[in-house]
Amino acid sequence: MTKAVTKGLSERRLDVKRAFTEIYPFLLLCIILDFVGGYFLGKNFDKFVERYPLILLILPSIMDLRGNVFGASGSRISTALHVGYASPRLRDPYVLLNYYLSIVITSLPIVFLLIIALARFGIDKKFLASSVIIITSSIVISYILSSIAAYITIGSYKKGLDPDNVIGPMITTVADIITIPSIVLFMYIYEISHEMSVIIFVISLVLLFLALKNMISIIRREELGREKKLIKEITYVLTVLAIVSLGSGGLLEGFSRIIRRTYMIAIIYPVILDSLGNYGSVIGARASTQYHLGLLRSPLEEGAIMDAVNLLPTSLVNGVIMIIIGTTLSSFVYGFTAPIVSVAFFILFILTYALVSFGVMILSIVISYYSGSKGWDPDNVTIPVITTIADLLGSLYAVILSALAVKLFI
Repeated sequence: MTKAVTKGLSERRLDVKRAFTEIYPFLLLCIILDFVGGYFLGKNFDKFVERYPLILLILPSIMDLRGNVFGASGSRISTALHVGYASPRLRDPYVLLNYYLSIVITSLPIVFLLIIALARFGIDKKFLASSVIIITSSIVISYILSSIAAYITIGSYKKGLDPDNVIGPMITTVADIITIPSIVLFMYIYEISHEMSVIIFVISLVLLFLALKNMISIIRREELGREKKLIKEITYVLTVLAIVSLGSGGLLEGFSRIIRRTYMIAIIYPVILDSLGNYGSVIGARASTQYHLGLLRSPLEEGAIMDAVNLLPTSLVNGVIMIIIGTTLSSFVYGFTAPIVSVAFFILFILTYALVSFGVMILSIVISYYSGSKGWDPDNVTIPVITTIADLLGSLYAVILSALAVKLFI
């Protein structure tokens, strides 16, 4: 057994103390930062509705896609480091391959999303403007996120931390924070100068071509032919999930009036989705590595389940923090005349949020096991699938909570 694998085995154990000291600080930071992303969305919401409805429709899919791509990239690199397949350096061929691969495959599902949106909106000036903004933002930000994912994974590994505990929450939150401001930035550039926007669009297409060229070159030079299966696998999974995640946007749009009546839930809605995805990403990344190390021998492996159990108490603390920040922000955003739900509702939220979080964590273990047993690489499947499921469950959860709040507590 190699030194890397021995290290991986010792780092599979997770207790409550380690959950709070090693994982929870990142989960807490992610929750706080998620509120920042929500601010940009709220401030420009009217402009999205009036001028760029296409962006508003597929925004949840775009955010989910970026978190899926770069979370899975970090998970693959982490597994490669644990089993000794890659070295902890940015110039390692496997690390570079994942760097360029993530940039390329982020763009492909967006094409399908735009085709679907085309059937609803048709080709007009708003559609073309939104498409330019979305594609430009996607390619440019992909370079940034791919670099961040590699740095976080390798940096945490070098410092003795388990990248599986860090990369999922951090990269999905960074993706959420960067996505909305970047779209707003390119939206303002388009409004200031159409010509400049087109120039940046063309440059972004050149950058995409270079990423594709470098990816193919690495595969040929390093004789990584087996990675062709990886590319097909990831592209298929992410495209399907990007389309499925439109369901989250449908729930938000269809029940937006009910959600907004609770005010506080309207503000913490994106935080609920991202935090649930983070819990699933942490346990899913750990389960994926455990599968490759031969430690995940059943869909309900005791060791993996205990990881979820030991991480569960952090969700109770996060529930309290979300209530405090959400209530405070709702007072400032909507005014101090906004209705405040009862203490009973707060308790209900904290307990049910922990329950849903635990359910997402268990699902991530099951997905890791069955994807591996069916011949798929869990590193390519678990995080994308569980974050998409978390978005759907989180949206449904927010709708049910809002309905209960309106009917029973307000």
